[in-house]
Amino acid sequence: MKEDDPRPFAGKTNRGRGKRLYTEGTCGTTYPWEAAKVAVTASQKKWQDLLSQSQVREVEKQHALSVYWERWYAKEEQEPRNNRSRWLSDKRNLWSGIIGVGVQPWATVKSIQTITSNDFLEFFRLVRENCEAKGNSGEETRRQYKTLIRNLFKEAKADFPALSCPEFPAIKKSVRQKRQFTHQEWEQLVRGVVELSDGAARKTLTPEEYLGLPWTPTNRQNIRNWVDLYDALHLQWFYYLRSEDAPRLRSEWFSEQLTEAGEPQVICLLEKTKSDRYKHDTYVYRPDALDNVRRILKR
Repeated sequence: MKEDDPRPFAGKTNRGRGKRLYTEGTCGTTYPWEAAKVAVTASQKKWQDLLSQSQVREVEKQHALSVYWERWYAKEEQEPRNNRSRWLSDKRNLWSGIIGVGVQPWATVKSIQTITSNDFLEFFRLVRENCEAKGNSGEETRRQYKTLIRNLFKEAKADFPALSCPEFPAIKKSVRQKRQFTHQEWEQLVRGVVELSDGAARKTLTPEEYLGLPWTPTNRQNIRNWVDLYDALHLQWFYYLRSEDAPRLRSEWFSEQLTEAGEPQVICLLEKTKSDRYKHDTYVYRPDALDNVRRILKR
């Protein structure tokens, strides 16, 4: 039956269009009866081999990397985390992007047990070339791919306890010193923000006075927003915070205490940290910190 033909596109040319291809060969004899028996035996063996290969492929697909991606991603969707939507979007892009893991043949048709280092070698070469075409080395991107693939192999250990992830190609780390503000540039930046706030950034304001500053949702360049920028810059300056900490900060995380010498200081305890980093009190050491932080917290 044509529908039982296990060959790709049922043996047709041009991906399913056109005539079906005939199987040609010699039976090794000129006697019709013997030739017929040889042809039937060879045909049965060929069909059996094709069916066996088809069955093997179906079994392999049941344990493909794509199966463990679906299982792992479904679990991660339920996990609470900061910037959850962004995190999930990044993982979907790593899997189904233009050169994502999920579009690689070995991720969908091979059993996870048969994936080899050579599969990774070709994949990471493509990733590197794609990143270099965009003007970057792609080091971080390749590390993200590695992390995702390792997570999927860990997910598969429930089915294959002895499974180990093949070796990845080495990623050479290029150390590039990041440019930092000079003290003069920092002072110039702060002066500029104060001027744009009409001096409000350095005033001691009550919450009501702060909320009464000129502000409009249609233009970011308004006095209250410049005051916010001044506050964000100085909290990073005094407490060495990351930019991603700014939207998480709460005034109750800051408390004024006395040092062993009896001097007042404001301590910051971040209640939400990056990933599972250890939470600890953060102290300030700059001499102008106390007045600035008090002013920021008051408003």
